[in-house]
Amino acid sequence: SYRGHRYEMHALAYDPTGPRVLTGSHDMTARLWTTSGVLLEELKHPGVVYDAIFAPNGDILTACGDGNIRIFAAADLQHPRVLAGHKGNVYSLALAGARLYSSGEDKTVRAWEDGKIVATSVR
Repeated sequence: SYRGHRYEMHALAYDPTGPRVLTGSHDMTARLWTTSGVLLEELKHPGVVYDAIFAPNGDILTACGDGNIRIFAAADLQHPRVLAGHKGNVYSLALAGARLYSSGEDKTVRAWEDGKIVATSVR
């Protein structure tokens, strides 16, 4: 029944590589669950987790209130790669092939490839 977050959830994603569900919350965690609601892993963050998605290879990507994106490799969930570039909260993420898109409080959409910003659109 996916109980465990202390505050509201902002994100929900299904893992295309296996029967797992990912949630992101105002309690500054992303949580990985079985599809039957058993908690597998809690991923702590320094800010609110506004979005959380799975990459096709099973990696976990999160959008955080500290202005950063985190990529948790499926093989090592304890040491995420941090992508910095937004000023303020990062609210949403989307993948299109090898490109990651993010939007944030700074009214920008950023396109990322190999951990580097390759395009920015300002509203």
